[in-house]
Amino acid sequence: MKKNLRLGVFVAFLCTFSVVSVADTVNLKNGDRLSGRLVKLGEEKLVIETDYAGEVRVNLEKVISVETDEAVSFRSKSGGLYRAKLDKSSDGKVLAGGKIWALDELQFDPALETMNPASQDTFHGRAEASTENLQNKTRTRYAEIDLNLTWQKQAWRHTVDVKKRNDSEAGEKTEDSQKLEYSVDYFLSPEWFARGNSFYQRDRVTVGSDLHYNGLGLGKKLWKNENASWEVIATYNRLIIGSRPFQIDLNTWLLSTEFKRKFENEKWDVYAKADVLFPQHVPVKLIMQSEAGLRYQLNTQIYLTAKLMLDLIGSSGGNLKSHSYKLGIGTKW
Repeated sequence: MKKNLRLGVFVAFLCTFSVVSVADTVNLKNGDRLSGRLVKLGEEKLVIETDYAGEVRVNLEKVISVETDEAVSFRSKSGGLYRAKLDKSSDGKVLAGGKIWALDELQFDPALETMNPASQDTFHGRAEASTENLQNKTRTRYAEIDLNLTWQKQAWRHTVDVKKRNDSEAGEKTEDSQKLEYSVDYFLSPEWFARGNSFYQRDRVTVGSDLHYNGLGLGKKLWKNENASWEVIATYNRLIIGSRPFQIDLNTWLLSTEFKRKFENEKWDVYAKADVLFPQHVPVKLIMQSEAGLRYQLNTQIYLTAKLMLDLIGSSGGNLKSHSYKLGIGTKW
């Protein structure tokens, strides 16, 4: 009987030890310690499944550190996918893959375990068409097509944006322009990235309106989570206005910003972006192209859009402004 009792205690001890040995651990600022299986990390919350209390949700601001017994797959704010064991570090941070991360920089979900970080490849795109007919004296018409593609692999992000616009008044074409923009980003950290950019714009109606620049610079993600993002980039560029033989070459700073916000019901989202050039040693002080809009999701792929576009050229002699409103339809993938 005593032998069986000792054996039972020994088996129970082994079972208890085995459960603890494979458990993830969350250390809280109030001194408590939770052991179990890490279920989710992100959106300023942590979820751990325990044997004694089921799933426990904790605000990240109350967490000192997180430890996992095995390597887990997690995504950084910049979109990169990594796989490493999480070890405790300083307050509100973890050590993973030889690097210290703030907990609010990371997103973990069991679905990521099926992905291979070495080959993870994300690609998404968007296409929009918008038009407007004004029944005024000049019968003004606007039409625009916009295609945006983004591809990210590990620390590299490539973005291509193509626009085609046609305007007319009284049956006469007033604008027939094309814009092509390409940027490549390399993330130095979850927030900071280096950028190389190229932009080309041409209007077939307005002679000498060609605009082309190439540059290098640095960007920062000021804010990013599953529902919103905001980043600012500063680059130094070589700007070319016009075409040969009437061509002007300038050095210029370019300040770019882009903000996106999706509402909780996921049907509405807003965005705003702007590019401001600051040419050097010329009467023109700035050239700005900006856009802000609202999108309503009809289904998983199709959405309606309303947007305002504002262009501004500022010089010592005054400012030249133009703006337009657009309604359109788009698709994303």
